[in-house]
Amino acid sequence: MGLLILVRHGESMANVQHVLSDYKDKYSLSEIGEDQAERTGIELKRFKINKFYTSPVLRTLQTSKIISRHIKIEPVIDDRLWERHFKEMNGMRSLEGYWRFNTNKEFESWESVEKRTLSFINDLNLNACTLAVTHHDIISNIIGRIYDMDELQSYGITPKYASMSILELKKNKKLELLGSSLPKIPDTLIKKIPKKYLS
Repeated sequence: MGLLILVRHGESMANVQHVLSDYKDKYSLSEIGEDQAERTGIELKRFKINKFYTSPVLRTLQTSKIISRHIKIEPVIDDRLWERHFKEMNGMRSLEGYWRFNTNKEFESWESVEKRTLSFINDLNLNACTLAVTHHDIISNIIGRIYDMDELQSYGITPKYASMSILELKKNKKLELLGSSLPKIPDTLIKKIPKKYLS
């Protein structure tokens, strides 16, 4: 088996301002977001991470840089982990998440997000512990697909800022969820993980 650890970026100024944004160079982490990333980096030291990927968006790059100091691996930018493309919605207020079901404006479809996430997963090494720092909808899409959920059914999958979702990657590239939106890794989960992936 392989291991995939998905981390949502820390709280950013886009989150504080309730703004939708997939802009690459806007909306840095808030001070709280930086602290969240530090705590996550400390938790991730429990793993022997072989591969480390990140979205190129500023808030994920900043989260990854903080985590990198703790795990001593430099992240590789992967555009497939980019925030959902908001297109006409970019810069607009998020309206508490209901924008995706109550607007006639154009934004990236769930199927398009799924195509990106499937491509990323299919390229993962089955004998590696992979870390990916990315965004809410990317993580919700991956976890929702495990349970054959569409976008509406996946709506309640809400990874917290800088939280970790741990997934087992099986031989057929199927995923099994071991833990979701974790601020800390419980010992009960550690016992389920092969020792080769633990420090």
